[in-house]
Amino acid sequence: MKGLTSFKGKTALVTGASRGIGRSIAQRLAEMGFNLVLTARSGEKLRELEKRIKGLGVECESLPLDLSEKEAPEKIIRITQETFNSLHVVVNNAASSGGGRLQDADLERWDRCLDLNFRAAVHLTRLGLPLMSKNDWGAVINISSISAHRPSGGAAMYSATKHALNGFSHSIFEDIREQGIKVVCITPGFVATDLIAKYNLASENLIQPDDVADAVSYALNCSGTVCPTEIILRPQKSPHQAKGANT
Repeated sequence: MKGLTSFKGKTALVTGASRGIGRSIAQRLAEMGFNLVLTARSGEKLRELEKRIKGLGVECESLPLDLSEKEAPEKIIRITQETFNSLHVVVNNAASSGGGRLQDADLERWDRCLDLNFRAAVHLTRLGLPLMSKNDWGAVINISSISAHRPSGGAAMYSATKHALNGFSHSIFEDIREQGIKVVCITPGFVATDLIAKYNLASENLIQPDDVADAVSYALNCSGTVCPTEIILRPQKSPHQAKGANT
């Protein structure tokens, strides 16, 4: 790869950063030299992560916010500008499962899933673009799900939001590619996080959060002549113990 050799002094924003995939991505970006703005609902976990990241020699601002609240994206971008006056990478990772069959759905929960999984990513990306456009390089990385391609019963809203996120990613790539901003949709299967703890899965076969962080690192280190617009990650071995499962 012939990408940037150092990211020191550059700024990255990671949502859903307090645990799982978001936490692994945040730690990886810090190791790569990025200053970080981290958001999640859990203030305690964010503060612990902020301390760890600052120990790596980079700056970090943690913002305990609920991204499903409509004013949150604007607040995040405003504080990012006030703190660092720059933004190079946006990682839209925050998500909720929003489960339930159509006939049993809690519509308030579905609305929150839509707001968190999709609307917040759209607004953060749009509001962050003026800051990103000041640079000659940047990236929007959207953490999607294999459910965007392989939807299942009982997860209609989750699948719909991830499908929308994929479509959004591929479309805005065309809008901003000439500015040197990569748009990458990372689409993993089952990852070892709290969200899938309720399933009866073979834990040793699950994708690990660090595997997703590896994909982020790869995308950011790609040459300026290429953009991996979608990276699909599947477990090498099926994590399902039930007969006939194949995700």
